[in-house]
Amino acid sequence: MTDDSLTAAIESATAALGKTSGPRKRSGVPTFAIVALVVALAWRFCSLATNEKAGEPCWEACGHKAGACAFCGTEGICKSVGRRKSECVVAPAPPLLPSLVAMLPPAPALSMLPPAPALALLLPVLLLAALSSPLAVVKLLFILAKTPYYALRSIAAFLAPSLFYKSVAGEVTIVTGGAGGIGKLVAQRLCTHGSSVVLLDKDGAALDRAVVDVRAAAAANAKCFTVECDLSDREATYIAMRRAQELAGPCTLLINNAGIVTGKKLLDGSDKLQELTMAVNATAHFWTVKSVLPAMIEANHGHIVTIASSAGMLGVAGLADYCASKAAALRFDESIRLEMRKMGKTGVHTTVVCPFFIKTGMFDGVQAKWPRLLPLLEPEWAADKIVSAIRCNQWELLMPRILHIVPVLRGLLPLPICADLAEWFGVLDTMDDFKGRAPAQA
Repeated sequence: MTDDSLTAAIESATAALGKTSGPRKRSGVPTFAIVALVVALAWRFCSLATNEKAGEPCWEACGHKAGACAFCGTEGICKSVGRRKSECVVAPAPPLLPSLVAMLPPAPALSMLPPAPALALLLPVLLLAALSSPLAVVKLLFILAKTPYYALRSIAAFLAPSLFYKSVAGEVTIVTGGAGGIGKLVAQRLCTHGSSVVLLDKDGAALDRAVVDVRAAAAANAKCFTVECDLSDREATYIAMRRAQELAGPCTLLINNAGIVTGKKLLDGSDKLQELTMAVNATAHFWTVKSVLPAMIEANHGHIVTIASSAGMLGVAGLADYCASKAAALRFDESIRLEMRKMGKTGVHTTVVCPFFIKTGMFDGVQAKWPRLLPLLEPEWAADKIVSAIRCNQWELLMPRILHIVPVLRGLLPLPICADLAEWFGVLDTMDDFKGRAPAQA
C-alpha cells in the first residue's frame, strides 16, 4: 500500500465515523473515560505485589485494602509484600489510611490483565489517544509501521544506488558557484548524463576555464552556458537567474552550491565579511529558489539541491558566521520540502548535502584530529556522492556516514557531554591552522 492510498484509507475511515484526526471541539466524556481507564490500569500495574504460586509475588498479599490478610487472616494492613505465606507479618493500619484504601476496588485476577510488556505499550497509546484522538493514534501507528520499509530502502540505496536512479537527461540545471570546486565537478557529471547546465559565478575568468572542462565532458545533447553574477546582490541574482533560463530553458534542477568562508573568530571578523557570508551562503538561496520554484510547482517537476555543511549541524570554534549560514541553509531546505508536501507537489524534490571539509582549497590548512575516523573528503568522491543522491531523490546526504551519529548524540546526551565530545573530536582546534582563500567559491 502506498503512502497516498494509506492516507486516503485513513481519511475515509475518519469521514465515515464523522470525526477528524485533527483538533476539534468534542465533549469531555470520551476523554474522561480514556483518562480514567489509563489511571485504573496504571494503578493496578503499579500496585501488584504477589502471586499465588509459591515463592512468587501474590496479588492478595499487597497492602491495597483494609481487612483480613489473605495469608494469616489478621485484621489490618498486610506488610507481606513479596513474602511467602509463612513469612506473613501484619501491623495495625495507620489511622487515616484504611478509609482511603478501602475506597479502592478489589484487585482483579491476574488473568484479567494484559502482561506487563503489553501494558507498557498500551498505556502510552491510551494516553496519546486521550491527548489527541483515537483516530489520530491509529494514523500515528500506521506511520511508525512504515519505519522498517524505509530503513531497508536506505540500506538498499546505499548498497546498490543505481536501482533507484532517475534519469537527468534533458534536465536544465543551474549551478551557483560553478566556476570551480564541487560546483564544477557536479556540473561535469550532470552534463555527462545528458543535462544542460548553466554555471553561475562571480569570477568571470574562472567561468571561462570551467565551461571548457564541462563541455568536454558533456553528452551529445547537453549544453553548457555561463552567467557572471554576484550572489550577494539581490537584483543582480534575479537578473542572472532570468538570463540563465533564457539561455537554457526553464530550470528543473537548481544546485545552490556557492559559498564563502572567512575562517575568523567572531570578534576578529568584520561586519562586512560576516554579512557577506550570510548573504552568499544562505540569503541568496531565497532569491534563486524563488526564481525557479513557480515553474516547478506548475509542472509538478523539479529538484532543489542545497550544499550545506556538517558545520550547519553543530558549532565550530572560529566558524560562527559560516556555521550560522549553513544551519540556515539546512533548515531552509527542510522547510521547502515540507511546503511542497503540504501543497501535494510530489514531483518537486529537495536534497540537502552536509559534508565534512572537502579538499577544494576553500578550507586549506584545516586539519582533522582523527583523520581515519573523520577524514577530509576528496572532491571527486564527494561529487560522485552528490550526483548519486540527486538521482536517488535522497533527502539528506551526510559525508562521511559517521556524521549520522551527530543528531543522535545531541538528542540523547546532556549538552555538557556533547561539548566534551566535540572537544575530543577536535572541533575546538580544527580552524587553528586555517589559511583558505578569501573569498572563495565552494
